[in-house]
Amino acid sequence: MNDGVWKKYRVTLVDPDKTFEIRIDNLKSLESGRYSLTLFIAAKVHGWARAVVYERGVHVISLEAEGDTAIRLWVDAEVGVETVQSSTFIPGVELRPVVTDARLKFDDFKLTRISDVRGAVAKELGDLLRNEMQKKLSGPKLVDRFKPFAAKAS
Repeated sequence: MNDGVWKKYRVTLVDPDKTFEIRIDNLKSLESGRYSLTLFIAAKVHGWARAVVYERGVHVISLEAEGDTAIRLWVDAEVGVETVQSSTFIPGVELRPVVTDARLKFDDFKLTRISDVRGAVAKELGDLLRNEMQKKLSGPKLVDRFKPFAAKAS
């Protein structure tokens, strides 16, 4: 039986050859043998999301939203680098990243549609949504989202 909120979303890069940028800034060697760095990512994206609410198997409401934004993401990390044995003549390298901080900024955020709602109402709701998303996706909460990726890298 369906119950609760079901969510589905999709984010696609817009013209990545022109709008996608990734770079490493502030690369420094630390006394511990590790390195600190800031990974910077910028892109224009188009987003689509759908939320469906069920209450004990009864479909209550479905909402769809679409919008566009430019994002900037800064990820501060410390990375340990170790050589490891490999099956080839050249040893392998293992990276052990630990994300220490992360910041996300939305530029030109435009919510273009919420189900059949468009125009000024969609713009006002989009402004509220942008502010909430930036608050919820900053600092420790955003850092926590990177932990599964760091575990896979080590």
